[in-house]
Amino acid sequence: MPDGSRRGRRFLKLDRLQPFFDFIDVGGSVKPGTYKLAGQVRPYPRRAFSDGDSELSLGELGLTSKPEALFMELV
Repeated sequence: MPDGSRRGRRFLKLDRLQPFFDFIDVGGSVKPGTYKLAGQVRPYPRRAFSDGDSELSLGELGLTSKPEALFMELV
């Protein structure tokens, strides 16, 4: 999170990305639409996920093989 804190939650690979955004938005530490999520899905290139990806499942985004950490980046 922008203040250096961490939040954790588990999701299924069939889940869509929207619950990630909802999880962050409910926390109230950042305004919705002012950030994107970035993850190290492949060694290169790093991929960022935005609101436009929210209807895709984690499997469709390539987040299926192992536990992944997503990082919030302010835009």
